[in-house]
Parts: sequence; structure tokens; C-alpha cells
Amino acid sequence: MKRLFFIFTIAIISVVTLKAQDTLMPFTLDSDPFLADTVKYPNLYDNGIGLSYSTMSGYGLTFLRRFLDDYSFMFIGFITYEEYTRWKDLSKTTIESDDKNINYDFGIEFQRDIIKSNRTKIYAMIGASYTTETKKNQYSYMSDFNDIDKKIFSIGLGFGLQWYMAKNFAGYFHFGYKFQNSEAIQDSSLSVERKTTLGIGFGVLWLY
Repeated sequence: MKRLFFIFTIAIISVVTLKAQDTLMPFTLDSDPFLADTVKYPNLYDNGIGLSYSTMSGYGLTFLRRFLDDYSFMFIGFITYEEYTRWKDLSKTTIESDDKNINYDFGIEFQRDIIKSNRTKIYAMIGASYTTETKKNQYSYMSDFNDIDKKIFSIGLGFGLQWYMAKNFAGYFHFGYKFQNSEAIQDSSLSVERKTTLGIGFGVLWLY
């Protein structure tokens, strides 16, 4: 699911960027000297909704709220449901495998604007996310499938760039340094992995 969301988010950014090249804005800041000196797009909107993918802040549907001019909160979340049933034969009297999984990813990100121009801004950020990856088979004793219950907590900080592709559409990219803690239970065996690594993220927002 993460891979599909990764590809889908990139596709949305690409489509909006290509469309914006043809019909960028009802008016352009560069063509109006007065607006170019007085209006900055990062200051126009206080709310945004969109799609995000980040190894620090999580992935999913996104809501952004700006406050005090230079500060923003971003909330990210996504839930998936998967069901798989396999019977011994076409009579459907004996179940060999019955797999139902609900996985979710929730994250939060705090941003502090550093530099703003007419169509871009550079910001510092700190983000955290909690992810579950569960594969449970209610009839695992009848098959070779092993139950897996994995929980991942990530937190990181870094810097980001947001740019306006159209009047109400903006894309962003951030990178930083993150810490990740993973706990996995497979059958009755517990494993824990902790590591630090590079964190990256990107997304698209519709602002209002």
C-alpha cells in the first residue's frame, strides 16, 4: 500500500504541474509590479487538504492549518482493510485460510517558515508517525502462513521547500534525519529494531 500511495502522490504532483504550465494562475505575480511587491502566496491561505508521503510524518490524506503567519500544523492519516478467505474446495464447507487485516498510519508535522518569496517558502519541520502492518490468519494452524504484527514509530526533523504550481495548488518536498523504532511479533517471537537514517517526504496541497 505504501508503494501504491507513493506512486499515486507522484502522479498527482506531475499532473498538476503540467496543467499549471498551461493555465498557471488567473493572474501572475510577475506581470503585476504592485502584486509582486505586496502579495506572497504562502501568506494567502490558512488551510490546505491533499496527499502526503513521508518517512517521518507518515502517508495518507492530509490537512494543513497555518497560524501566527509563520507556523503550520499538518495532520496525516490513512486506513486500509484487507480480507482474504480460502476454502478447501468449491463447496465452501471447510475454511483453510481466513485473513482479515486493518492497518493504519497516523502522523503529525510542525512547520516553522524561514524564508518566503512570492511563490515559494523554505521551512524547518519536525514530524512523527505511527504505523501498523498486520497480517493475521485466524486459521494459521491449518496453513503455512505465520501471523505478523508490526508497529513502527518514526520521528525526524529537517527542512522543506513548498512551491505554488497554481493559485490554490502547492507541492512540497522535505528531507531530514529520523529515528525509527520497529517492533514485530511473528507468532510468539518478538523482534525490535531501532535505527537512524535519512528521512524524506513530498506531497501536494489544495489551499483555501
